Parts: sequence; structure tokens; C-alpha cells
Amino acid sequence: PNPNPNPNPNPNPNPNPNPNPNPNPNPNPNPNPNPDPNPNPNPT
Repeated sequence: PNPNPNPNPNPNPNPNPNPNPNPNPNPNPNPNPNPDPNPNPNPT
């Protein structure tokens, strides 16, 4: 009468809701603000 009444009601209700919400917000905000402000003020 009932061989399979409910085989699979919910196979995958929530597989991946948030895979990557915030991967890289700030990769390089300040890499080099002052690389060389005063390299050679008095060479000779």
C-alpha cells in the first residue's frame, strides 16, 4: 500500500547561502605612502 511515501522531501534545502561574503575588502589600502621623501638632499 505504501512502499515509498516519502523518499526525499528535502534533498538540498540550503546548499550554499554564503560561499564568499567578504573575500578581500582591503587588499592594499596603503602600500607605500612615502617611498622616498628625501633621497639625496646634498650629493656634494
